[in-house]
Amino acid sequence: MKQKTPEGWFQDLVVDGVQGLIVLSLPRTPAMEIIDATVLQWVEVLWAAPVDWSHNQDAKRMRDAFTRLKYSATEWPTPRQYLELLGNRNTNPLRLPKHRTEDEIRVGQQQLSRLKGMVGGLLADVQVGQRQVTARGKQSC
Repeated sequence: MKQKTPEGWFQDLVVDGVQGLIVLSLPRTPAMEIIDATVLQWVEVLWAAPVDWSHNQDAKRMRDAFTRLKYSATEWPTPRQYLELLGNRNTNPLRLPKHRTEDEIRVGQQQLSRLKGMVGGLLADVQVGQRQVTARGKQSC
């Protein structure tokens, strides 16, 4: 369950990102008198978003989203625009094992042979019209 107050890493990252937006001096940038309150609102709004924030899974993609936002914004953005650029986590990237042991290779080859046998058995009895053709080429009626 998410804690009520933002974690330090999260707050630091959002503050840095919003500060990066401020220095761009985009149209509709909040007045300097309310910048501190603006930054706090960004932290609160993003923390309250329906995301279970995790430093390991989100820090890089959050920084990347701020970079994309700074690149694409033509006026002061909203937290919602930021969240739309955040994208989805890649929580389970597909990776091949670095190397396989001889036992793993042997088991894999056995499983492949078994699958080939099963497929071969299915293909052995194919109906062609009224005649049944077997793997050996014999025909029966």
